[in-house]
Amino acid sequence: MWLFLKMTDNSTLKIIGGIFITALVVGALGYLVFTPRSSQPLKYGIVYESDEELLRNTYSAILVNPDKHPDTNLNAAAEFLKWLISEDGQQAIASYEVSNTTLFTASFNESALADEEQWFWGNTTIGKASGTIILATTTSTRDSGLLDFLLPKFYAVSQVRINVVALGTGAALDTARKGNADLVMVHAKSLELEFVEEGHGIHRVEFMYNSFVLLGPDSDPAGVKNAGSITEAFSLIYSSKSLFVSRGDNSGTNVRELSLWALANVTISPTDTTWASQNQWYIESGQGMSATIRIAIEKEAYTLSDKSTWIFYSTA
Repeated sequence: MWLFLKMTDNSTLKIIGGIFITALVVGALGYLVFTPRSSQPLKYGIVYESDEELLRNTYSAILVNPDKHPDTNLNAAAEFLKWLISEDGQQAIASYEVSNTTLFTASFNESALADEEQWFWGNTTIGKASGTIILATTTSTRDSGLLDFLLPKFYAVSQVRINVVALGTGAALDTARKGNADLVMVHAKSLELEFVEEGHGIHRVEFMYNSFVLLGPDSDPAGVKNAGSITEAFSLIYSSKSLFVSRGDNSGTNVRELSLWALANVTISPTDTTWASQNQWYIESGQGMSATIRIAIEKEAYTLSDKSTWIFYSTA
């Protein structure tokens, strides 16, 4: 497909995401036709990953408390959560693949539930509720393609429709605090427990996990490929002042990133103007995971990502 644009001189446009197109003058009117440059291999990817517990990324689902938020569609939300932890739901999660790679590990453990939670889920029947629910979720469940895979399967057995609001974990929980969601799907345990303790959430269930990975340019200016641990990798980025793009949005990924800096004995204070002016290697995107990855690629910077979103992004 050709793209025509009237301009006054030759130019090259740079498209976010690393796609470049060159403008060529056509005719006296100055219309420009754009054709792609020859594509180059993406010289960016995973530069550090391991099975360290620090990089395990556990996802939970939490029902919004109807005592606090009476308009919540508890029955339909509970049906979806019951399906997620059922054999069918767990098999669906485990079967989701991109380029022959499994993106998430189903991990629901009924024995880990308290007695009252086991009673609740034992008395929730799929197919009895109706209507529509709002799911406030972390961006990674959307950006990895998982929800596009799961929701039609759930609808087929329940006829419950789900409207997805994809945000960082902190923003997703705040949306539910305002009564604008029926269920949250998030991945920052400390924020989740706070949400439940405040009375906004009930029946928090861990049901799957993936891992965090450190992404960066193949040139690896900080030398993190040779790091012995994720905290050493973060220390190397700091000591070399290599560019790092943070989500900066109180998402589950951002919460984990900040905890890793702390474990590496690095102070991160982007809201302190003096610190920010002295540490311009540290960039906050304020965006979701896919957008943050695009910015990191553009700047040839490091970033922390869940592995599922990276696999989906890099193979799309």
